[in-house]
Amino acid sequence: MKIKDFYDKNKGSSLFLIILSYCVLSVFLIVFTMLFDYLDSGVYHAKLCLNTKCVKEFFNSFSGVIPLFSFLLNTLLAIVTIFGVTAALKNYLNTTSTARLNVHLIHLNTFKDYIHLELEMEPRISKKSVDILKWYNIAFPKSRDGSLLVGDAYISLIDKIKNEIGLSNNIFSGGNVSMFKYKEHQSRIILTLSSLGIHVSRMPKKDFFEIEAEIFNLINKVNKELCLLDSIHSLPKRYYA
Repeated sequence: MKIKDFYDKNKGSSLFLIILSYCVLSVFLIVFTMLFDYLDSGVYHAKLCLNTKCVKEFFNSFSGVIPLFSFLLNTLLAIVTIFGVTAALKNYLNTTSTARLNVHLIHLNTFKDYIHLELEMEPRISKKSVDILKWYNIAFPKSRDGSLLVGDAYISLIDKIKNEIGLSNNIFSGGNVSMFKYKEHQSRIILTLSSLGIHVSRMPKKDFFEIEAEIFNLINKVNKELCLLDSIHSLPKRYYA
C-alpha cells in the first residue's frame, strides 16, 4: 500500500489519536497544576468551613488552573482547525486536479473522434499513418493542466509547412518549371509532416500530390474547427501540383 493511500485511509483515526493524546496530557497538566496550587496555597491547613467566603477562598487557591484550561482549550481548537483547513485544501486540490483531467480527456477524445471522422472522407490517408496523440500533444501542450490554448511550437510547425509550400510554389512559378525538383519537395514535406505525427512514404509524383492534398485539407480543417486558428495560419494553395 502506498504511503498516500495509507494516510488517506487513516487520517480520521490519526486525528482522533492526536486529540485523545492531547486530552490525556491536558488532564495531567490540569491535575498537576491543581495539586501544585493546593499545596502552595496552604489551604489544607485551614479548618473545615462551608460558608461562602471559605468556598471562594478555596477556589481562589486554584487560580492558575483557569488560564491553563483556557490555553489548552484554545490550542485544541487550533489543532482541529488546522486539520480541517488542511483537509479542505487537499480536497479542493484533488477536485481541481480531477476537473482538469476530465477537461483534458474530453477534449482529447473530441480531437480523436473528429480526425477519425475526417479520415473516413480522405481514403488515401491511412489511419495508421496518423499519430493523433502526438498531433494533439503538440497542438495542446498544456491540456493536462486545464489549458486548451494552442501551443507556440504548433503554430511554428504550421508556419513551417506553409513555408515549404511557399518555397515550392515560388520555384515552380519562377518561370522555369524545370527548376522544380519533385524529389526534393517530397523530402521536405515528408520530414515536416513527420514532426506533426503524420507519416507519408515516398511514392510517384501524381500519387504523392493527391495524398498531400488530402493531408493539407485535413490540417486546415483541424486548425479551423479544433484549434480555432485564423486564416493567417491556413495552408496556401499549391501551384506546383
